[in-house]
Amino acid sequence: MIISQVSKQNNQYKLNNKTSYNYTNNIKDTVSFSGHLGTEKLVKKGVKHVLRHETALFRDMQTKNFVRNYILENFKDKPNIKMVVGACCSGEEVYTYSMLLDSMRRKLSIVGFDLSDSIVEQAKSGKVLMQQPKKVPEHLRDLYSKTHTDSFLCFDTSQSLTTEQVAQKGLFDEFFEITPEVYTEKESLKLKFTRWYMQKILKVAMPTYESKIVKVKEGKFANCSFTTGDILDLKALTKGEKADVITFSNAMYHLTTDDILNGMHRLPKENSEEIVRKIALQVKENLNPNGIFVLGENEIMQTMDAYTVPRVFKELGFEPLNKTDDHMENVWRLLP
Repeated sequence: MIISQVSKQNNQYKLNNKTSYNYTNNIKDTVSFSGHLGTEKLVKKGVKHVLRHETALFRDMQTKNFVRNYILENFKDKPNIKMVVGACCSGEEVYTYSMLLDSMRRKLSIVGFDLSDSIVEQAKSGKVLMQQPKKVPEHLRDLYSKTHTDSFLCFDTSQSLTTEQVAQKGLFDEFFEITPEVYTEKESLKLKFTRWYMQKILKVAMPTYESKIVKVKEGKFANCSFTTGDILDLKALTKGEKADVITFSNAMYHLTTDDILNGMHRLPKENSEEIVRKIALQVKENLNPNGIFVLGENEIMQTMDAYTVPRVFKELGFEPLNKTDDHMENVWRLLP
């Protein structure tokens, strides 16, 4: 789709004279995710959502190491520790935390939730699709290598692994096994058009992928579960039992912005602060004392307003505990 004109009328963004993205004053109906290729369309309560299923094992490790150490130091004497992982996609975020905290598996329970019924079913299956791009043009290698950061876990690679990556590969081999199953990509009309457009118009060839399906080894991740759920209805997910850790990594900016042209452009929603405030109140209501809320490492920068999230959370009684490499505050503790 080529966008020739973008205008905002009657609370709607109009593209090529057709309404493509819509938001209402009902916060419940503003959960609209939009991303790049391989997205899933979803209709709930009369609102169309576009869910982007992009994730990886051992993603955002600066933050995950901080959260792991915080749990080990602050909750070591708790008999039961509850963790709720939002926007869990096909389970990689949940699996990563479980592996990193394997020493506490007998008292740690992790619940992953996502808006998509189908992606939650995939997570429940214990199978993960691993892909490695090949024949990538030189000028696009950095982009694709950042997207497929976990491909070194099950593909032969010439890259020299860091000490941390060697440890991660050891955990992966302990918890997962490669299956003989073959993944066949279903090419939608949108994907076919994009391939044609990039090759013929932009003169850029889209890479092909080598794919493997891995599955959880029997008996592993017994402390993990998955369910369909919404960050704006945390009480239903916690079932009245407050959590010690709630994460919503690399997802909040999808709620506070309207993506157009497959995520290449992003416009802030008029009620983005209202959405952030409602999320913060939900977290506050469902977090134990000394509990923490975790965002992605690039989360705030992608909300189009780097000040709204920290300001709202501080106003509602949270303090920042961690700063990312980009100096963004992304781990918040609820003050007593």
